[in-house]
Amino acid sequence: MKRHINCSHSPYFLNTLFLFALFLSPVSAIADSGGDYSTGFHGITWGATLASQGDKLVESSNSIPPFDGYEKTDENLTWEGVKATGITYGFSDNKFAALNIAFSKNDVDAVVSSLEKKFGKTTKTDLFIMVNYEWHTKQFDISLVSTSNGASFNLKVK
Repeated sequence: MKRHINCSHSPYFLNTLFLFALFLSPVSAIADSGGDYSTGFHGITWGATLASQGDKLVESSNSIPPFDGYEKTDENLTWEGVKATGITYGFSDNKFAALNIAFSKNDVDAVVSSLEKKFGKTTKTDLFIMVNYEWHTKQFDISLVSTSNGASFNLKVK
């Protein structure tokens, strides 16, 4: 005869459950805080003025409407474990508020996997000419678009 034990009433089970929930609380807070992006990107803090960047930034030929686009003069193109083909910093009202990163379509799976670890599961929409991935956090609206020509990561501070 098999005996069924109801663990939900065991003090050991409840203590273990409490400790597990307590342990996960900081992890959840970190995951929702914006990952490595929570305070800024590549040394530029969200909300920093364009003037505070001195000669580190130059006007970019890429635009990310409605933001004014700028590029770093000495940019490190390593991002999420891949080599980006371009990084554009978006400024609105002279404050850093958006980011656009172009990269190879061959790196999409690796980048999506890395971003899901930081921002949670993505919403994926497979359209005829492109695939769109989206994340919406308390701090950011994020999209990643992949086409036959390449891919682009877009982040906007809320």
